[in-house]
Amino acid sequence: KKEGKDTVSGKKAFFLYDTLGFPIDLTELMAEEVNLKLDKEGYEALMKEERQISIDAHQNKMSGSSGKDMRLVAEQTSTLVGKGVKSTDDSAKYLWGQQLTGCTTKAVFIGRNETEDKIGFVESASSENGAIGLILDKSAFYAMAGGQINDTGTILSTNGAVMTVENVQLYGQFVLHVGQVTDGTFSVGDEVSCKVDYVRRSPIASNHTMTHVLNHALREVLVTRTNSSASIDQKGSLVDETKLRFDFSWGAPLRLEELKEVECICAERIESAVPVEAQVAPLETARKISSLRAVFGETYPDPVRVVSVGHKKIDDILQNPEDAAWSDYSIEFCGGIHLTNTEEAEAFVLISEEGIAKGIRRI
Repeated sequence: KKEGKDTVSGKKAFFLYDTLGFPIDLTELMAEEVNLKLDKEGYEALMKEERQISIDAHQNKMSGSSGKDMRLVAEQTSTLVGKGVKSTDDSAKYLWGQQLTGCTTKAVFIGRNETEDKIGFVESASSENGAIGLILDKSAFYAMAGGQINDTGTILSTNGAVMTVENVQLYGQFVLHVGQVTDGTFSVGDEVSCKVDYVRRSPIASNHTMTHVLNHALREVLVTRTNSSASIDQKGSLVDETKLRFDFSWGAPLRLEELKEVECICAERIESAVPVEAQVAPLETARKISSLRAVFGETYPDPVRVVSVGHKKIDDILQNPEDAAWSDYSIEFCGGIHLTNTEEAEAFVLISEEGIAKGIRRI
């Protein structure tokens, strides 16, 4: 306005949102209050550009930085089903410190459009093929899901072949391990073993468990202690080896005192060495747990995996699920990787709290 202009540029609005986390609807509202217009078209163009950059980055990651399309879509999964390939048994993803042996290679994938039939499956592949994907009958790798990043590690063949696993994705019933062959050749039918990088997984598990604790702490500080009728719902999360990111519904920035309380509760849970337990339970019974935190709109399997951060066993909780005593516990439906005790997290620090959209905050 000092420059004599009557419009807030799309570039400035985009900077406010992308760099500072300031929602576009608030920028527009504040502009209107001082009789300024907003270049919404310019803003949307930059947002579209940013989304494409994000899509390209994701695609690059999915391809193992090879530039190939390593996704399994309907034509690939239907081909696997037609060949009689069974669902990948990934139950071993919850194990720690063990090399899963006796796995069988069921399919070798070199990328969509990389074969004559455009489907992408071959009988064998080596380092000459660049990034490849392996589908096994069973796996110890955690595929990216529920906001948690995938495991990495190595797949070793009994014939001496070695593959570095960089990305793991779940496509329907099949777990695809994407990476680079560093030695030898992988063929359909090979016996292999899964060697997960558990050192990398440890901080991922810490961040995932503390995301649950944070969710509970936010509800405690903003709702329970104030007897508020408002609700807090999870709107998204990201858990990797460097951080946790948690999005939730709340209508205003958290005050410094509230942030301190939340951080203190999380730190106290770590110091108190609270057990963390996971158990599969009937969905109908588990839904009745009084303090259950579930993602709104999410469809859960039956039975469902319940993760509890508390001193009571899940079996005891399920015996009397509506007991108000469970309000002191963090209890969620979750298929992710977790600690066995909060003390393993060692420490917790809030780095930032910001708005990312109208009524959505991010920690």
